[in-house]
Amino acid sequence: MEVGRLKKHLCVLFLLLIPISIIAVNISGYIDKTNCIWGPIGSNAQIEAECIYLTGDVIVPTDMTLSILPGTTIKANYIDEPKLSAKNLYPQLEIAVYGRLEAIGTEEKPICFSGTINNLGHWQGIFCEGALKITYATIEDAISGITSASAHIDISYSKFRNNQTGISLWGWQTSSIKNCLISENTDGIASASAIASIENNNIQNNNIGIKINFGEVAPKITNNTFKNNTQYHIFNLCITDVIAYPNFWDMPLDDLKNKLFDGRKEPEVGLVIY
Repeated sequence: MEVGRLKKHLCVLFLLLIPISIIAVNISGYIDKTNCIWGPIGSNAQIEAECIYLTGDVIVPTDMTLSILPGTTIKANYIDEPKLSAKNLYPQLEIAVYGRLEAIGTEEKPICFSGTINNLGHWQGIFCEGALKITYATIEDAISGITSASAHIDISYSKFRNNQTGISLWGWQTSSIKNCLISENTDGIASASAIASIENNNIQNNNIGIKINFGEVAPKITNNTFKNNTQYHIFNLCITDVIAYPNFWDMPLDDLKNKLFDGRKEPEVGLVIY
């Protein structure tokens, strides 16, 4: 009898020690101290699941940091909310960062942001007015993978593909985009009046590699590889010249002007210096 009772107690204890795995969790709304760390199963994050599904806008307030751990998978639902406000800037689902977002993956355990369906423009993407650091992450299926509105952003070793725009840079805050793959988007990178360093990236198989819209400053574009962008490698509407050397091009320099839109085609805008 005592042995049977002991076995029963041991069995109960063993069951209590088995971690409960949550395959999926839904999240939306404001980030606070109870839900500001996301991670995969076994990461001891506050929000821990095999897949984190975004069912509505996620808002990171000015005094909060949202930390996303290596190996996290995040999928965004399709929504269409026409009632816009200061905290709902787009009809589609967005992660709106007014504080700080840190999505730090590793080469072995990257972080993945995508739509629940792999359709271009399925969700809005990440909008940032605060600060953002992303490394070893993949962002897919968005209208704009990352939109910086005068935010400080630091992006490295990440992949942007199947977006309408991979990365959008608006405003004067300094940004850094390095060692990324920017591929199969309509526009790889778009900027306007953005002080940015775009360096050591592979920018390929987009319609336009880098589109520089109206403004008085342009990003510095160095040591990137441009390959198989359908319409233009660089499209410049900025009034100042764009420094774009050295870079690696998929054609001889004598032929490169056909893949550039600048003051050679529109006299009122600056040249792309290559």
